[in-house]
Amino acid sequence: MEKKKVKWTIRKSILAICFGGCLMILLVSGFGLTGFKLVKLDTQKIAGTYVPEWEIASYLENELREIGYEKQVYKISLDESIYKDMEHRYDSVAKYIEALDELATSHHLTDVSESISLLEASYQSFKVNLDKFHEHSIEYHHIQESVETLTADFTHHLEEFILSAEVADAAFLNRTLREVVDTNLKLWKAAAREDIDGINESISNFETVKANTENFVASGNSSNSEVYGQIISEIDEIVDLVSNLATVENSIKADEAFIDDAFKTAVQYAGAISDSARVRTTEFSNHAVASVETFWSIILGISVIAVALSSIFGFAIARSVNNKLSGAISRIRISSSEVNVAANQLSSTSQQLAQSSSEQAAGIEETTSSIEEMSSQIKQ
Repeated sequence: MEKKKVKWTIRKSILAICFGGCLMILLVSGFGLTGFKLVKLDTQKIAGTYVPEWEIASYLENELREIGYEKQVYKISLDESIYKDMEHRYDSVAKYIEALDELATSHHLTDVSESISLLEASYQSFKVNLDKFHEHSIEYHHIQESVETLTADFTHHLEEFILSAEVADAAFLNRTLREVVDTNLKLWKAAAREDIDGINESISNFETVKANTENFVASGNSSNSEVYGQIISEIDEIVDLVSNLATVENSIKADEAFIDDAFKTAVQYAGAISDSARVRTTEFSNHAVASVETFWSIILGISVIAVALSSIFGFAIARSVNNKLSGAISRIRISSSEVNVAANQLSSTSQQLAQSSSEQAAGIEETTSSIEEMSSQIKQ
């Protein structure tokens, strides 16, 4: 009965060790799986949402900046191939905005959706005014060519008139020619600087030349009224064209003001979306790394504690089992000694019984011998 009790206690101790070990393994595995799931969620957000958002927004911002750069090049060169390339970039920008909007909608990025709406509005304003700028630039170029042609023809006519004019007319026409040339030079300098005031000043100078011509004719000093009538008519044409030039230049300036404002706003929103995605990507990356480090520390701590507890618990169980086994062995040894003593006593008793039996047998033999002798004597 005692043996069974010891055996059951040992089994129980071993089961306790196994159960404790399994519990520690489950605990470590649980923390490991939890950490893995959290890191997986962060990774999915980074890979599925924020990195694509960052990438698309960056491409969008670059396309907008390329359009802005090509607009400046087009303004200088009026190269239609550059404008065609800008139109191609329009399509790319529209696709990027659409992709961003789909991404924000599918992942419920409310703040990004609001920024995209503002970005799209700014971009549409930018595109509309850029198209107007293109139309006005072409118109300005055509007017500029007409003014150049008309002023060149007017100068040539003045030179021809001077050659065939009387002395008084020649002196006035020479003075007029110098004024026209100076005004023409100031006009193109002002146009090159996009100086509206300078262009208007040139218009005023041409009108002054016209007024001086009319006064010269009215004074009766002119010998050929038809020539001066042609001069006045050509000056009127020049004034009308330069006035149109100034009007279109004003329109171009207004277009550029809208373009610059819309461009800055669009690039600002695109940059904000890109920066926001970059920040979120960095935050979730840091969070994932921190989660890994935290759970690694927890698992390492649990493992250390588990090893320590297992060692302590194992030592205690081993000691308990050892004590119980030692007690059982001691009792077995005592029982063995008692059995050995009993066996020795039994052996001694058996020897004594055997000796007594031998002595009894010897007595019986002596009695038998005596009886035989007596029987022999009686027979005799």
